[in-house]
Amino acid sequence: MQTDTRKSEAECPRSMPATAKALDIATASIPDTLAALHVNPATGLTHGEVEICWKEHGYNEVAEQKERPVLKFLRKFWGLSAWMLELIMILSLVLRNYTDLAIVGALLVVNAVLVLAAVSAGPKIAGWAGPRAREVGRVG
Repeated sequence: MQTDTRKSEAECPRSMPATAKALDIATASIPDTLAALHVNPATGLTHGEVEICWKEHGYNEVAEQKERPVLKFLRKFWGLSAWMLELIMILSLVLRNYTDLAIVGALLVVNAVLVLAAVSAGPKIAGWAGPRAREVGRVG
């Protein structure tokens, strides 16, 4: 009795068969990768095959992860320049130079607020630039 080795119509053509040995695509040659994924570079995929792949694997996009604003703000106090300012604050406290402590502490907080505001303004500015500017960075 022979088994049918053809792919079923409901299977994405780029899916690796369950029985196939896993291929390390990062180190494999281009012909080996195309053969493992069952892709013909001359013809590509039909619209039906694309629809099947979308249903099976989803779109080729990375989900945006929202970061908590408090953690984002606190991360601005982590880094070489922040550590130097924090060390100055500790030394000012030990030496009882409270004026320097207050000035350096204010500089540290103002710097964190300004950097956070500048980073947060980036997506808004991209939104003002119009739909064409948003599509330039889109892969897909």
